[in-house]
Amino acid sequence: MFQHTGFGLSVDGRITTSLTRKCINCYSPYCRQIDTNFNVWVLPLTKNKDSPDELPVIGVDDPSVIYVKPGFEADLDSLIQDTIRLATSVKETCSESCEKSEPKLHHLGTHYVASIDGRWSRLLELRNANRRTLQSN
Repeated sequence: MFQHTGFGLSVDGRITTSLTRKCINCYSPYCRQIDTNFNVWVLPLTKNKDSPDELPVIGVDDPSVIYVKPGFEADLDSLIQDTIRLATSVKETCSESCEKSEPKLHHLGTHYVASIDGRWSRLLELRNANRRTLQSN
C-alpha cells in the first residue's frame, strides 16, 4: 500500500513466501513459510541547498528510509531481502520434536561430526589451527 504524504511516500508491504531450509539437528530439508510485513519511507533526494522547500535529511542510516533522486525508481530489493532474513532464524528445526532433541552425530567418512551450523565450520578450523600453532610454540 502506498500513501502519499506531500513530501514522500510511505510504503507498507507484505511478504508471503516459502523457502527450503535444512534442519540444524537432523539436516532434513523442510519448507519454511514466511509471512511478514515491512514499512519504508521513500523520500526525494534534493541537492539544492537554496531551495526553501528542501526538507532536512532524516534517517540517513535508517533502513526504513530510502532517498531517491527525482525521476528515478526506488530499489526495494535489499530491504525485502533483509526483511526475509530477519524473519528467519539461524537455529531453525524441521519440527517441534526435533527442536527439543539433542544434536545428532552424523557419520562422514571415517569420523563422526556433530550437526552444527555449517557456516561456522571454517571459523572452527581456523581456531583449531591457531590452537595447534600456539601449542607447538
